[in-house]
Amino acid sequence: MTTDQAFWEDALRRCEAEDFAAVLASLPAQDLDHTLFHRHLLCRNLLQRRQFTALEGLVNHLDAVTGQHAPERMLIHLWRGYLLERAGDHSKAVSSFWKAMQASRDHAFHNPAVSIQDSFDIGGSLSCESALALDPMDLPPVTWDLPAGDTAHSGPVLLLAANDVYIDEFLNDALDSLEDSGDTITRVHVHAIGLELNADALRGMYPGLSIGLSHEPPCPYEKRSERLAYYAAARFLRAAECLDRYHGDLVVADIDATFTPALHGLLPVFAKAEIALFSDPVQFPWLRYMAGVVSIRNTGASRRMLDLFLRSFSDRLPVNSSWMVDQAALYTAIHFAMHRHGLTVVGLHQETGLTMTDVLITPTDRHAKNDLRGEA
Repeated sequence: MTTDQAFWEDALRRCEAEDFAAVLASLPAQDLDHTLFHRHLLCRNLLQRRQFTALEGLVNHLDAVTGQHAPERMLIHLWRGYLLERAGDHSKAVSSFWKAMQASRDHAFHNPAVSIQDSFDIGGSLSCESALALDPMDLPPVTWDLPAGDTAHSGPVLLLAANDVYIDEFLNDALDSLEDSGDTITRVHVHAIGLELNADALRGMYPGLSIGLSHEPPCPYEKRSERLAYYAAARFLRAAECLDRYHGDLVVADIDATFTPALHGLLPVFAKAEIALFSDPVQFPWLRYMAGVVSIRNTGASRRMLDLFLRSFSDRLPVNSSWMVDQAALYTAIHFAMHRHGLTVVGLHQETGLTMTDVLITPTDRHAKNDLRGEA
């Protein structure tokens, strides 16, 4: 049975007409894994087309025709959680995501195409209640080397953080592009994990930039997956300390990218709110906030958000060490800081019409990036 574009267009039209039983019967169903995957894909397509009424109708239909202990129940919990969160019922959404996670663990799925296991686990990190009761994780000690008499430069500090492998591969390209792309963001802080950079040499290479450095020992985690999660989150884990050291605002960014002139043009938008970042409001919560470029103003609410990030990350790392945990922790921290501490947040795309790729150019060779992750 084909699943080409024409097939999906017809399936989506029939969902709009609420002909859910016929649509489900037409989906490929070689085995349970394929059944689950194609039902998930159908929901995904409705989401991408923003057919929210049809999506809710499909979930309700699946709920009505699926047994309470059937393996497909995890799909219903997942998408029910999405719809609840979209409607603003965060607590019920978290409960539904947890049910999806538990259901996914109760049944074994072997088809590699069913790649939503991580989504269930990450969804669990949306609850900050357990994290708030924890002491923040103990971060390794840091050695600092800040530029002296930094009076010729103003504006926010661009914060980059990575391990030795990523710094060797990407740092020079990132700094080259920043220096070449404009003159409004010229202060940079590089946090190195497992590597001590030569401050004098680096500053000599980039006279147009004011560069501060810090370094910490190699990552203490034994599991590679935990190290990857720590590297991905390190810039946010260290952001509060940088706010203390620089007494100003930050722009936290990916290191494995080059910057375009559009980055410098975002400064007026950064000033509009305590947090500014690219976001997709129709995505799952743990995919909603993109961590590639995040402006953080030096305010009490922003600091509270960073504390929540640290606690949420600490809570989830032993349970799920996916490299996407940083985005899930970012959503959790921002959501709770908005509702509990009045944190103000603005979407960069909504304000400017730009996308992340207009600001950051990332390597196109995904296999090479995966190889670098393998060296972590």
